[in-house]
Amino acid sequence: MWGGQKGHQASRRSLLPLKRVDEVVEHRPAECRQCHRSLDGALEVSQLKAHQVIELPKIRANLTEHRAPLLSCPRCGKRTRGQIHRALTFSHFGPQLVAKDAELISRFRLNRRDLDAFYTDLLDVPAPSLGASPCSGCRKGAPGRPCVW
Repeated sequence: MWGGQKGHQASRRSLLPLKRVDEVVEHRPAECRQCHRSLDGALEVSQLKAHQVIELPKIRANLTEHRAPLLSCPRCGKRTRGQIHRALTFSHFGPQLVAKDAELISRFRLNRRDLDAFYTDLLDVPAPSLGASPCSGCRKGAPGRPCVW
């Protein structure tokens, strides 16, 4: 049996249940390996061999742009701009990103450089655009003062 070192018992990872499988790719042979005849319509005669590959999905940060257009009233001509809710303009980071940032710093002990690389590599957010830390401590500081780590 494959999977073990010579003289040791082989071991393999158990297959996850089919309900957990996201995609099935079937590798049907096109022709007989003996006589090379087409196997179109051929019946399966024994149990199939299955191999599962676990992979991370491509992850990308969800970026929402909030816009406030300037409109001209068709009646009086007065121009009025839409208002972006103040709570949205308070930070460039959503609550899930803030929570993940705190977890990566406290639980996994990532430093600022590693954290920036993590967001750049995993979430497709360029590190320079992250600016100051999205930690909740930044919100407690005085306006205009940078976050101090």
